[in-house]
Amino acid sequence: MNLKILSLLLALSFIPVFPFSGFASDKELQTIEGQIFCVEQDDEGKVNSLVRYANCKGVLLVIDKNGKPYTLSGPKQEIQRLANNPERIKRITGNISGNSRAWLFSLSSLEPLKPQKTEEMTIKGDIVCLIPTPGGEKVLAVISTQPCNENEPHAHAIKTPEGTIYSIQGPEEMIVEIEKSSNRKNVTLSGAVKKTDSGSILIIE
Repeated sequence: MNLKILSLLLALSFIPVFPFSGFASDKELQTIEGQIFCVEQDDEGKVNSLVRYANCKGVLLVIDKNGKPYTLSGPKQEIQRLANNPERIKRITGNISGNSRAWLFSLSSLEPLKPQKTEEMTIKGDIVCLIPTPGGEKVLAVISTQPCNENEPHAHAIKTPEGTIYSIQGPEEMIVEIEKSSNRKNVTLSGAVKKTDSGSILIIE
């Protein structure tokens, strides 16, 4: 064998191979089963949760079989696929982040993910509690007149006068501060807003 070729083969055999990090590994992914709800404002200004929807104008929430709520985030094609799926209970795979008072489920995709820009904003509106009923059959959208921190952990959103709905995410202690307050009307929250294909998320600081 030519010495130059042999040297090249030996050099290549010692080149380290690194796994492509563009997609999450199997260990990072989790699969849950649950029902997906679209939380949006209707023409009369009321916040509703819908099981059947074509194009959700608010935010998406998934309630797993144990009644645990997650804000749902994901690329447009995955969100549309779920909307077209006639099954009531859907099986989804992705990454879980957040805490017991603000879980976030990010759908996995084989498509390259678009960079998600965040913008510092101050949002003024009404705080909405998103409370699953026993069994996760429905989600009650409630603007409470009293603290809700004694209730089972649940998701929250803020609805602006224009009808825009932002899912609220952030550290557990910050969510608890919101829950302890009985002031739910015309509340001002500041943080980073992330606009995704499945709705807008306000990450409070």
